[in-house]
Amino acid sequence: MSEFFIKTRSPLHIGSGEDMIRNYDYLYFPKEEVIARLSEKKLFSLLGGNEEASKSMLDLVKNGKNLYEYLKNRFEDSLTPAQVAESILPLEGPGPTPKTETSEQRIRQQILS
Repeated sequence: MSEFFIKTRSPLHIGSGEDMIRNYDYLYFPKEEVIARLSEKKLFSLLGGNEEASKSMLDLVKNGKNLYEYLKNRFEDSLTPAQVAESILPLEGPGPTPKTETSEQRIRQQILS
């Protein structure tokens, strides 16, 4: 088998092919202008780490509730992306808003190098 190396001359976009659903896979933090790809472990722990936390998470997702607003209200605006994120994706340009995105709309994670 032959090996070869490629050097790019411009930024390279590699799509992971993974669709992310708002309030399920990611949360948009407008103040920080980032998208936080959710960590189930961190979210579960933040909500108490018990059976009641599991039920709360399931009810929110099932009923299409706004997870970001729920967490923001519950933690009195002290919620940060790092508390719930597996990874944090900075945004360039305007972020999703209720007018431009519904809870069912999906985004694709991308990696820029």
